[in-house]
Amino acid sequence: MYGEVTGPVDEEQAEVFRQLHDRYDMNAHGQSGGEQIAALTDDFIDDFAIIGAPGYCAGRLTELEEIGVTKFVIVGPNSGVPTARAGAAAARFADDVLPLLRT
Repeated sequence: MYGEVTGPVDEEQAEVFRQLHDRYDMNAHGQSGGEQIAALTDDFIDDFAIIGAPGYCAGRLTELEEIGVTKFVIVGPNSGVPTARAGAAAARFADDVLPLLRT
């Protein structure tokens, strides 16, 4: 971002991007305790992430595929999440979301 928002976003989203830029701590990259996490609003997460019930997640991925997206990076829980919980999240994606995409 280089300190300036340059994408098609509204002012509320632009402010979150600015806060992420200003607060970002590379020492806490990918960790739940980083100060940058506090900048994320529920609306921002809804706008830029796919999170929720399996059917919703599969539907959003399908919508993106239909507009030409051919590759996705699926990021699971960060390193601050207990191993059992992270494993359960990965299994839920594999067992409950992926089958909906293979039809």
